[in-house]
Amino acid sequence: MCGIFGYANYGVNKPVQAILDALFDGLQRLEYRGYDSAGVCVEAPTTAGGDGTGPLVIKHMGKISDLRARAVEVFDECGYSGDKVYGTHVGIGHTRWATHGPPSATNSHPHVSGANGEFVVVHNGIITNYAVLKPFLEKHGAVFVSETDTEVVPHLCEYLWQKKGGNVSLLQLAMEVCSLLQGAYALLIKSARYPNELVACKQGSPLVYGLKRCAPPSANGAAADAAAVAAGSAGVEVWLSSDSAALLKHTREIVSLEDGDLLHIDASGHAHVFNALALTASTIAARDDVTSLRVVREHRVIEAEVESIMKGGYDHYMQKEIHEQPKTLADTMRGRVVLDKPLKPLASGAANIIFSGTHLEPTSSSAAAAAAALSAAAASGGAEGGFALPRSRAGAAGPKAPAAPKPATAPTPSPSAASHVAAPTAAAAAAPAGTPEGEPFIRLGGLEEHVEGILRCRRIVFIACGTSYHACLSARKTLEEFAAMPVVVELAGDFMDREAPVFRDDTCVFVSQSGETADTLRALEYAKSKGALCVGITNTVGSAISNATHCGVHLNAGYEIGVASTKL
Repeated sequence: MCGIFGYANYGVNKPVQAILDALFDGLQRLEYRGYDSAGVCVEAPTTAGGDGTGPLVIKHMGKISDLRARAVEVFDECGYSGDKVYGTHVGIGHTRWATHGPPSATNSHPHVSGANGEFVVVHNGIITNYAVLKPFLEKHGAVFVSETDTEVVPHLCEYLWQKKGGNVSLLQLAMEVCSLLQGAYALLIKSARYPNELVACKQGSPLVYGLKRCAPPSANGAAADAAAVAAGSAGVEVWLSSDSAALLKHTREIVSLEDGDLLHIDASGHAHVFNALALTASTIAARDDVTSLRVVREHRVIEAEVESIMKGGYDHYMQKEIHEQPKTLADTMRGRVVLDKPLKPLASGAANIIFSGTHLEPTSSSAAAAAAALSAAAASGGAEGGFALPRSRAGAAGPKAPAAPKPATAPTPSPSAASHVAAPTAAAAAAPAGTPEGEPFIRLGGLEEHVEGILRCRRIVFIACGTSYHACLSARKTLEEFAAMPVVVELAGDFMDREAPVFRDDTCVFVSQSGETADTLRALEYAKSKGALCVGITNTVGSAISNATHCGVHLNAGYEIGVASTKL
């Protein structure tokens, strides 16, 4: 699995060495995803005049530490200075796990078009129609130097730019390129033809970005708008990554892009998100203005501490995560399960299963502060049900179950786009009315609007891959015992190969630690097309599965960095 990382500074003075350090640090936090080579692209830091001579691409086989050493060699060979200061700069980086072409520096990213690097691209995913695009581009003069699928992207950018005589914006160019690509991808595109601009594209592969204003907040204490940031005199820093864990060191406020989204940051540092998922290449090419395609993706605040993604006193992440499992289990159940007595099967104790309430109790001052903020959001009507339930899809699965009334004294904080996992007030943590004193109960706020549909369904179908599939297998017996209904477990790839029958009265549960598993996402779209109620179980807030399902549950099990699965 590849990883991409980007860093851009607007109105913030940074020496090129600090920019490289930010890129290397971000890539190191993506090492757990596995890689065989890595690369970065920055502006060539000339010592005399100007902001640079164009893009400088440095690629190397091996670890990030080897890439750092190679960067030092390149700077020495070219006579570049790491002290060169940029007030505005865009840098991108990549870790590669070979899929098309063997591991090599040539096949590693970033990939460029032309000798001068007119377009520079890093990519996470697979372009499935590259074998069609490559000969077409070669026929029109493109010279390929690698064996990768990714290299078609910068050459396609160059071809379309030439075709339009340069009379096109980088955003429109990226939109048209994405409309011609098939497969899954997260892309970062920069260009010498569009200095200090950056476009990030997301389709089927995870991509998040975070923002930080380098100036005091406004008088009313409002945070910077994550959908549209005007750099102005304040100065803005932007980080982009395949994983939010890589952004924790820099910012807690992040935005998860959705399929079809393009984030455009112009040369002044203004950032806007657009979505052109439903448009064809010809439709995009015919547009003079894409302003109407602008969308707002609400930000969320990461409550995890930086220490949670560090090894601490352990030799390996795997060892750390094994020893943390008692705490991880407690975090997953906190505020959801109250166990004073053994649980009873649903058939003999249906009142024990309560699908309402919230997820976590405050465990620290920061969590308590987050709870207070979310309580205010709930009071003003700005919060929604437990899992990520986008407004545009609310009620898509049929009539909603009546929502539990909010306590009069303290509104129950519900997750919004800012945080899908909320901390309950003391009132909300109490047992629901009608629960016998001392009886155990379960609260799953993310399912409250669809509980009647789940209880009426003919069967529950769990669909997953890898270790998530094995977790479903191990839980099937217990679920059938408690739910008193048929439970089927399917391997997502096999499920799609067979195009297994799915009915409107099925409940399909999609399980994925990352929430981005490609086969599971394909199965999710298939089940939705058949009218089934789709439930997600993930460990990643803002993931594709949590956005696409009708309802669901977040595990709250913390970051999984060890290569062998420890979370799901």
